[in-house]
Amino acid sequence: MSQPKPRYSNTPEVKIRPETLRNAANWTPPTVDEISEVLNRAGIKWGQLAVITGNAESIVAGWKEGKEHISYMAWRYICESAGYGRIDRA
Repeated sequence: MSQPKPRYSNTPEVKIRPETLRNAANWTPPTVDEISEVLNRAGIKWGQLAVITGNAESIVAGWKEGKEHISYMAWRYICESAGYGRIDRA
């Protein structure tokens, strides 16, 4: 696994659990705080996530509110953008 990029904000850092950085067969979905941390490191705002991942804004709102789990492919994309490497190969 690669080293993540530096953080963009002064908010308290959230540790990303290793089980969220695995291939789809062994993956545990991240918490809202973990998603926010990875977005921070990727330089992506929640409001950009729907367009970037090709998901409806209502789907992304469910992720942000913790009502739904983020899709593996969206998570994988933002993890790669944040410098965590190819988690599907971990």
